[in-house]
Amino acid sequence: MIPRLWPAALLLTLLVAAAAPAEVIPPCAPDPSAPSNPLASPAEPTFVEAGFYVTDLRNIDEVTDSFRFRGAVRIHWCDPRLAFDPEDAGTRERIWAGKAADLKLASIWYPRGFPVNRVGDFEISERILRIRHDGAVRQDLNTGVTLSTDYDLRRFPFDEQVLELQIES
Repeated sequence: MIPRLWPAALLLTLLVAAAAPAEVIPPCAPDPSAPSNPLASPAEPTFVEAGFYVTDLRNIDEVTDSFRFRGAVRIHWCDPRLAFDPEDAGTRERIWAGKAADLKLASIWYPRGFPVNRVGDFEISERILRIRHDGAVRQDLNTGVTLSTDYDLRRFPFDEQVLELQIES
């Protein structure tokens, strides 16, 4: 018995795609009072934008109340401590990919989040990190994770399901 999930999956895809941030990264204003240590948490709360694009929903299992999510995640935030002079650097934006992005993230503060309703490993198959000359940062990830959810099958086969991705810091 497989629940009728396509309408919910399509709605989830449309809502998630509509919530993705715009391609243009807004300017990052300098903060002279910010501590200079890029590993320390910022002095003030940091506004973080996150967008999700679902590329694949599979292994929908009503017995284990789980499903497999694959998709792209885009995270954007502003950290003026990472600003640099574009003339000295010869570029307006620095870009790292793969292991180089992992190493760069190990040397700076960045917003960490993880799915709390996961039942398997959270895998990142690709990562790109961009830091613009004014300190605007964008991280793009290709991810995959198996998540748990509660299916309500009392109205099966006329039911609708909500597949949740719960993120915490």
